[in-house]
Amino acid sequence: MSSGLGGASIYLTGRGIKLSGYSSIDALWTSVQADLEPLSNEPVDSDCVWVLGDHQAEGRLLSRHQLLGLASVEMAWAEAGLSPDRNSLRSRHPVVRHPRVGFVGGSSLGGLSAFQEDTALSHKVSPFSLFKWRGNALASAVSIRFGLGGNQIALNSASATGSQAIALAGHLIRSGMLDAAVVVGADCLPMGHILCAMNRNHSRSNQSNSRPLSPTRSGMHPVEGSACIILESERHLNMRKGEPICEWLDGRSESETFHPFAPNPSGSVMHQLISHFLPMSIDWVSLHSTGTLAFDSVEVNTVSSVFGECLPWLSAFKRTIGHTLSAAGVFDAVLLSKGLEQGDWPIWPQNMDPLLNLPLVRKIPSFQPTTALQLGQGMGGLVTCNLWLRL
Repeated sequence: MSSGLGGASIYLTGRGIKLSGYSSIDALWTSVQADLEPLSNEPVDSDCVWVLGDHQAEGRLLSRHQLLGLASVEMAWAEAGLSPDRNSLRSRHPVVRHPRVGFVGGSSLGGLSAFQEDTALSHKVSPFSLFKWRGNALASAVSIRFGLGGNQIALNSASATGSQAIALAGHLIRSGMLDAAVVVGADCLPMGHILCAMNRNHSRSNQSNSRPLSPTRSGMHPVEGSACIILESERHLNMRKGEPICEWLDGRSESETFHPFAPNPSGSVMHQLISHFLPMSIDWVSLHSTGTLAFDSVEVNTVSSVFGECLPWLSAFKRTIGHTLSAAGVFDAVLLSKGLEQGDWPIWPQNMDPLLNLPLVRKIPSFQPTTALQLGQGMGGLVTCNLWLRL
């Protein structure tokens, strides 16, 4: 096993997704590999209550984003081969508690969406309303259900939530505070006043042909989805005789301190963060690209400035997935791990805007990807990077 940058090795061991039109990671990888256009922006087909098992009545206690999150965690937990025991959400006597396994993640708008939905349906609130509306709604539901007794960190860094959660979880494990971490982001389809606000600040596009990096991009397409990865220390993985998928090498997050909605045009913070990883040879860069003019341009310009003529392979998964908000960075990690695991590349993004000054056509490399750098940005100024290694 390889040695991680700056400390003990940390491995991705489980993955799960919930996204409209896709029942498996394999199917999603096939679509992003071909740079297909999004299937839809409809809500996820399944109601996800299957994750409650024998506790179906608890479905009324949960919001949409909590159910989505539980579903993706269930898939990741199963792939990692972890304990089959689950707790009831209302039990005062949990059957399982893992004191060295923690939660890192969150939802960008899930609690607000739940509040909006509940208050639109009725002026009455239930004793469990705050459980759905709170900022730690997803964190508490997942932690109780799976017995995550380690540190519970609920984040909300807008679109950067997932990427920041991965970096933080990795460092918590490397520091010795956790043996393993469940990293998850979940958001339901924005509706009502939330959707109106996105339209008013021009972050959302009403045009179907707006794809990240394309000449016709005019904003993001928010979609409903949840994604989860499991990170584990090498020691914990070996003790339980688990199997790694790929290795998390390092992660960094910094704030631009520039503007509530816009990126710093200089891209200086992202430039510094990427440069931190340059002692490693980077084969593949996963762009955060949302389809908004300012963010896409700054990100591409910065990547081009850092790498110059040695430009790595680029991908932009939101061209196929749409923007899953807080889950975006976790979806990126799931798909990067799939490509690294299989030794596959996605095709070069098609029909790119010539004004971005990127090659319009590139042949898929003849070698397998070894390292992949994941970029994340969020409204509010957080910039994140995570570096992954093929085993």
